[in-house]
Amino acid sequence: MTTPTDDRRDWVATLIQEATDGGHRLGVIVERGDVVAVDRGIELLSAAGLPPSRRLARLGPRYGESTIRPDDLVDFGSRYGHEYVVAILRFDTIPMADERALIESTLLGEGCDVVWQ
Repeated sequence: MTTPTDDRRDWVATLIQEATDGGHRLGVIVERGDVVAVDRGIELLSAAGLPPSRRLARLGPRYGESTIRPDDLVDFGSRYGHEYVVAILRFDTIPMADERALIESTLLGEGCDVVWQ
């Protein structure tokens, strides 16, 4: 699993720039309400010249629930992961290592890198 560090910002920025140059995978996945990840996603997309309003997927919990379900992240990843370059997700939202591994393997299988913070 990947973990966040300051040098990860450069790595993610490089991923987004390479995707921009290649013409596909032009999005970033974050959890709605994660201010740090949302700000980072907006910053990275803007630096690559991409509109965050169209390229930043803010995933949230189902109505009436407080956290996003791991199964919902897996479902989103299997359906749409091929459109995204990176997902910036929180450890505390998905506390079980096996659930994080499933989410990560699904997204990576679709070509979307994962950064856990």
